[in-house]
Amino acid sequence: MRHTKQRDFDKAQKRAVDRFKQRFGKEVIRKQSRQTQLCTKVPPSKKRSFFGGSGPCHYFSNLKGNLMKKAKMEYLNSHEAKVHAAMRKKDLQRNQCAPRTTTTAFLSKKTKPQSQISLGRLQGLNSSSVPPRTVTPNNIFRKDFASSSKPAKSLRRV
Repeated sequence: MRHTKQRDFDKAQKRAVDRFKQRFGKEVIRKQSRQTQLCTKVPPSKKRSFFGGSGPCHYFSNLKGNLMKKAKMEYLNSHEAKVHAAMRKKDLQRNQCAPRTTTTAFLSKKTKPQSQISLGRLQGLNSSSVPPRTVTPNNIFRKDFASSSKPAKSLRRV
């Protein structure tokens, strides 16, 4: 009788231990499924553009092969390429800051601002019949500038 009770007790103890292990194992599996898992493979990036836009290799979109990419990278990191880039940048800044030239109605590109224009030649008259009067940009709007055939208009308002 003692042996049977001992066997029953051992069987019950084994069943309890098995149930405990089973429940504990399920709990461990559940906790592991909730954790973030580290992946060794990284999915391909969708940052690559067909038009050479942003992305890690947009400088090399038209190059084929790893050897060409490596050569291009070496060139871009070289001292010579940096000097060329600095020269291009300096030239671009110089071209953007250049003053723009404008022409006025009284001056053409060929004449200088202080040059003199013959009045007789502007009216189509011979220089022998009417003595030419010279006009500079400073006296072009004066009263006495009017031709002899037309009376002078006053600049004052009445």
